[in-house]
Amino acid sequence: MKVLIIGGGLFQNFALKKANELGFFTICADMDKNALGRQNCDVFINESTRDYKAIITSLKNQNIKPDAVLTVGTDMSRTVFYVSREFGLDSGFENPDNIVNKISMRKKLSQSRINQPKFVYSDELKDILNKRIKFNLKFPLVLKPSENMGARGVIKVNDDNDIIKNFEMTQKFAQDKNVILEEFMEGPELSVECIILNKKCYVMVIGDRHIEKEPYFVETGHSCPSRVNQSILNEIPDFMQKAANSLGIYNGPCKGDIKICNGKLMIGEIAGRLSGGFMSSHTLPISTGIDALKIAIKQRLGLFIEDKELIPSKNIICIERAIIPQQTGIIKKISNTKKALKIPGVEFIHYNLKSGDKFGELVSNIGKVGNVIISAEDFEQANKIYQQVLNTIKVELN
Repeated sequence: MKVLIIGGGLFQNFALKKANELGFFTICADMDKNALGRQNCDVFINESTRDYKAIITSLKNQNIKPDAVLTVGTDMSRTVFYVSREFGLDSGFENPDNIVNKISMRKKLSQSRINQPKFVYSDELKDILNKRIKFNLKFPLVLKPSENMGARGVIKVNDDNDIIKNFEMTQKFAQDKNVILEEFMEGPELSVECIILNKKCYVMVIGDRHIEKEPYFVETGHSCPSRVNQSILNEIPDFMQKAANSLGIYNGPCKGDIKICNGKLMIGEIAGRLSGGFMSSHTLPISTGIDALKIAIKQRLGLFIEDKELIPSKNIICIERAIIPQQTGIIKKISNTKKALKIPGVEFIHYNLKSGDKFGELVSNIGKVGNVIISAEDFEQANKIYQQVLNTIKVELN
């Protein structure tokens, strides 16, 4: 059986490795001819992940018919949808716009009366300012591009002057030039990793997201399992199922960013894929024993998923934390990684940057020096290990 992974970056590469491990023929599509995934696939298609027509043409020219199409950690659901349709495969969702375009998403959720922030949108600054007044949106608010990921262009605004100052910056990140202005949701944020099987939601793990660097929204880590009150956590499967179904996700992976505002669940965003950020690949399986990547691949191939595959076999504390130096500059050297990996509880260390790269001010989830995955008996111990890692690794900057 042939598995096509859209994207050849770090998180898609984990999916490629899993498909290889399961014994499947693997195809990877990415515009970067040196993409990491090229090393771990049987066939590499050097095309943009957005250009589904070129990917389809390349597959046909090579007489390759995939049996499954999926992506991980990147919002390429349109390509998954159209390539799947071309080859008579089920993508698992009805309309990619509903899970890629945040305006379409908000509209669909509104129609189903799913809890979410009030919002307006426009491709013109004057119009969005007028709509804010017309629909009585109260500050603080959030500006975000209609289509993008990684918190690019997302910023908290406290008055109209902030909107005026930041509108153009946010619009630069919007694929269709539309900008959303929505209520700021005060409260804890959760990352929910699910699989939807025949419209029923199976939650694999719920983690706490750690967001910092206001007015920006930079995820500095996540922790599994969530420490939120169990009564709130019990509401999530049904809430996610209603949200996923309203967006037309009926058979496939689904991740949700959920806020808890005054004890009420609110939708931040929903994606029709497994998450990146080392959750689906590392913290989820380490914490629960559930192999999310394996489940997603099997589902897209139409293979039977046993009940026991979705039931946690472990209950381990596992955290992901960013490696962020105190100052900015050009990276001269990163050292003591091997020493840090020997610290008990350290599962994995990854660097996004290397010697010669610039580490600048973080305004999105892009540009962190690295990430560390840690398992421990409790969260206090996990955080102590994290501090030990930071004290061990040396990031020298010019």
